[in-house]
Amino acid sequence: MAQRVDKLEFLVLVDNSIERLQRLPPGFSHELPQHLHHHLNPVDELTGLPLTRFEDFCCGAHGLSILITTIGDEQFQVLFDTGPEGLSIRRNVEALDVDLTKLDAFVLSHWHRDHSGGILETLKMRNAQGAQTPLKLDLHPDRPIRRGLAPGPKYVPITNWLPDPSFSEMRALNGAPDLHAEGHEIKNAAGKGTGVYVSGEIPRVHPFEKGLPGAVTWMLNEDEKDADGSKAKGEEAMPTSGSEAQAAKPRGGWVTDELLKDERYVAVDVKGHGLVLFSACSHAGICNVISSTPDVFNKRPVHMVVGGLHLIPIETQPVAETVNFLGKRMSPRPDWIVPLHCTGVEARGKLIDEFGKQCIPSGVGIKVTVEGDEEKDRKLDDVDLVINSTEGGIRRTLTERLRCSRLSTTLAEDGADLRADGSANGAVVAPSPSPPKAVALLDPVIDDRVLRALPASAGNVASNVSAHHDEVDAGRLRLPRRREASPSDQGAVRRALTAALALLSQLNVLERVEERERVFPVRQRVLGHNVLVAVLVIRRVWSQRTCPSFRCQAVK
Repeated sequence: MAQRVDKLEFLVLVDNSIERLQRLPPGFSHELPQHLHHHLNPVDELTGLPLTRFEDFCCGAHGLSILITTIGDEQFQVLFDTGPEGLSIRRNVEALDVDLTKLDAFVLSHWHRDHSGGILETLKMRNAQGAQTPLKLDLHPDRPIRRGLAPGPKYVPITNWLPDPSFSEMRALNGAPDLHAEGHEIKNAAGKGTGVYVSGEIPRVHPFEKGLPGAVTWMLNEDEKDADGSKAKGEEAMPTSGSEAQAAKPRGGWVTDELLKDERYVAVDVKGHGLVLFSACSHAGICNVISSTPDVFNKRPVHMVVGGLHLIPIETQPVAETVNFLGKRMSPRPDWIVPLHCTGVEARGKLIDEFGKQCIPSGVGIKVTVEGDEEKDRKLDDVDLVINSTEGGIRRTLTERLRCSRLSTTLAEDGADLRADGSANGAVVAPSPSPPKAVALLDPVIDDRVLRALPASAGNVASNVSAHHDEVDAGRLRLPRRREASPSDQGAVRRALTAALALLSQLNVLERVEERERVFPVRQRVLGHNVLVAVLVIRRVWSQRTCPSFRCQAVK
């Protein structure tokens, strides 16, 4: 586990997509403004205006590279992957004015050419920019000789990619391979922690995530391995084509390697937000990635998921299961999804359907800033990430949390006993010897949630709840006409509402309370028809379909 950071910034240097025109939420930006206002833009002799040259913009390529910057007492930069080849990483580094001499380390997610292909060019650029010291290269030790593809249904190898850069090639360009198979915090050359955690082997716990079908790796015979069994004798200098390659070709053959166990994810824990997960290709499955984090980060919630989710082609990949996991089985679910690389256009659409504006279709040149918050971090320490076996498990999780709450002792006001307890359906009811004076209800509405507090009618809570349960219709609130509220009822209503708001705050789902048109704010007015109404903006922990109703009761 790595130290928490005060601030995180990351910049997408290589990706399949280019997105420069969409409107982005706060904290997200793209490359266009930088080019429009660059001080080196030439001036058009005819108009006198600066010229925007598309030759200076980034290009897309099938691969991924992300520059990660963590800020705390010190600032560190770690480069995560380098894309498929040198052309794209060079063009984009130059287009975005990236100073590679500031890098503290490089980390490779896995040995696939679309992630390792730009390593040597990156080292060359860093040297040309004036770097003097070797760059630490955090790599998995199991570098394959070749990797290829054997598509179904016959699963006969049809092609292989160029070999990944060798350790000796990296050393020749001022790179310092640092081999790790276990999870750890990346450290700079001076041994200081960067706040960037890289995993070990990702446990496979979800059967619907099956790895990369048809993936194969060339394996050597035992007599051609080094003494430690790690590689071929002289393999690093092995030519890739021609008669020399044929003469040097080792014996061995292709073996199925669909699990790609050398794949690793990267995580940064930002104060007040939780984990930002970077999963380059998700061959292990993003659900397996997320499910491995509670043991590493003590059930820390996931704030943002970034990277390739490998949900293409949609016909053969577990798109529905993945979207359901991210949107419904995680509690709390991620605040942001940033799909990149191999996620696929159709899968992005499914994620947008589930997450709305919290799913950001991104690409090359996208920069994201996550500002930490000490006060929110203290509250977040009380929130655990729970992975539910089914969608309905979210209600059970809520119920268990409510059973553990102590509202009756901590939220008593003006002599009222405010009670909360869990029931099988996720509602909160108060077993009490005396009838409740008021009930607060939370029901799903489009986009937000409506909280209503009302007095008990003749002591019959069940009939009162039933009478008001269907008031929400297409986002509009229909308020029934009822008798004027007595002062006693008004006080009980407010106490029930106070209990409900406190409960939401305790569960870390209450973002803010807003006044909306024809909806009255919490502390300003009790309506004559005996119902107090407020619109609450709830953190997107629950979707509409999984948000349970609940009741808080004020009992004399």
